Amino acid sequence: MRDKDRREYVEGHVVVCFERTVAEEDAKKLVGSFGLEVVDSISHIFLVAVPVGEENKWAEEFKKSELVTTASLETIDHLID
Repeated sequence: MRDKDRREYVEGHVVVCFERTVAEEDAKKLVGSFGLEVVDSISHIFLVAVPVGEENKWAEEFKKSELVTTASLETIDHLID
């Protein structure tokens, strides 16, 4: 799929970056409080599964949390030779 800027993104995923001071357990609790699941994480960055077609809605919802620094679509970047 493509977002409003015409970039390709992965359907059903949102990348959520938490404040560095947020414990992993607290980050997972926030995700779970929305009824969503963590797909993967590294450090303070979490890949969250969301309903397909609702990626922007959930990115905006996560941004409202004081625990989150940013949330965005999981974009696909292509390297050109």
